[in-house]
Amino acid sequence: MKQIHKRLVLLAIILLSIQSINAQEYYFYVDSEEGVPVRYYPQKLQVNNKYAFVIGAVWEDTKGEITIPETVYDEKTSKRDCIVNGIYENAFMGCRELTAIHIPKTVKGILYQAFLNCKKINDFVLPDSLLCLYGNAFDGTGWLERQPEGPVVMGDWVLGYKGELPADGVVSLAKYGKKLAADSFLETNITEVTDMDQLQEICSRAFFNSKLSKAELKDGVILQEWAFNSCQELKSVHIKGNVKGLNCEREPGDIAHEIYFDYKIVPGIPNYAFGLCTSLDDVIIDEGVEQIGMGAFGSCAMKTLRLPSTMKIVGESAFSCCRSLEEIDLPIGLEEIGRSAFSFSGLKSIDVPEGIETIENSTFIYCADLESVVLPNSLKKIYSNAFVGCESLKTVTLPEDVQLVGDSVFTKNGTNFEIIVRSRTPKAIRNGAFDQNNYDNATLKVPYGTKEIYENTNGWKNFVHIVEMEPTAIKAVDISKRKNSRIIYDLQGRNIGKDLNRLPKGIYIKDGKKIVR
Repeated sequence: MKQIHKRLVLLAIILLSIQSINAQEYYFYVDSEEGVPVRYYPQKLQVNNKYAFVIGAVWEDTKGEITIPETVYDEKTSKRDCIVNGIYENAFMGCRELTAIHIPKTVKGILYQAFLNCKKINDFVLPDSLLCLYGNAFDGTGWLERQPEGPVVMGDWVLGYKGELPADGVVSLAKYGKKLAADSFLETNITEVTDMDQLQEICSRAFFNSKLSKAELKDGVILQEWAFNSCQELKSVHIKGNVKGLNCEREPGDIAHEIYFDYKIVPGIPNYAFGLCTSLDDVIIDEGVEQIGMGAFGSCAMKTLRLPSTMKIVGESAFSCCRSLEEIDLPIGLEEIGRSAFSFSGLKSIDVPEGIETIENSTFIYCADLESVVLPNSLKKIYSNAFVGCESLKTVTLPEDVQLVGDSVFTKNGTNFEIIVRSRTPKAIRNGAFDQNNYDNATLKVPYGTKEIYENTNGWKNFVHIVEMEPTAIKAVDISKRKNSRIIYDLQGRNIGKDLNRLPKGIYIKDGKKIVR
């Protein structure tokens, strides 16, 4: 065993506390309070207090057959608590004299070109624990050279396609393997995967910038960031249930954050999954999906979208720059809308559902076609720039319990602007929440009997046009001037959505009329 380990020299980087490394000594580093180096055979790994990652090998010293350990041993604390769970990019690149490598069952990630040009390795056995695999990890190996043309398969994984794709770009993959490796069809002419809804996992950038025209994802599929990003010809996406997300991407720039030691599967559509799919105009998201990640549908082309009742989170910039998006149905039960979620979109109206307490920074910034905004009674805070540049905005309804209106929330709006406030006690607003155009031209509508109070309160008193709403038996109901607005109110005047079928039995108000479910 010692002779095997002498053939492998691994480079080390401390994750949180970078220290100098003596190239003549064979240490790995445990991320502890002291950052003390601990001797462990002639090899070096990047570790934290739970996981370790194989970083790299010295070409001329890495020969013959080696075995990567499942754990690394800390002589100082006598603990085997650092699990080796990944092989970093280019880790064994150019080790031409390496003949075999045994990968432990603890490994979950094998990254970009990990075994590039290891000419003498003719076979690999992948552990069942593997969650993140790059299709080019085995480029230039003896094993790849022996593979026939067509889908390249290793165990349950499809790594890519060897040779020319069929002329029509249509392929079947699930009969070869249920898991699709990262970068496997990146920038290829693939147009369709006939059995995509049978795949269990699709890794990062699997179809990035390809010619794919449609995507169907099964219930429970594991989808990684950027999987379909920049597919300019992708027109149709059907997500058939509870998609799960997995992050195996590296953050650019800061090397201390380049390795993800702990691979976590989370519910929902992952970050940037369908971003920059500029022809994507048909999106169906079935019940079961719980969240939409950062930039997941940025710059797509859909005009309307209905989110399922299971949706809890719409992430940061999720629909940013969707300039064709005119209407989105946000379900009751939604808990969070991320910053810039609908920035620069084509929304014409938005009804934020009950339960949302915060409108984040720039959520609707420069939605130039946005005319009407109805905010829920649960809303507490509106942060900076939330509605900047909404030049078509005609109506905004601020509920009674809003405690904060941040900087520049309603600036650069149009002149025909109506602000409806529900609170009989004026709430504090930041300087600059409204601009002079608002003060001079907008109409501030306040509860009956409170005009004088608003006229004597800082911030609000700057409005030239302050009018009282007529008293009504049903408090705080503002009937939309649009025909067939679909907005439904309860008898307390709270906006509770648009879908009557989702509501419990009772009496409601719609378009100024009583309706009974």
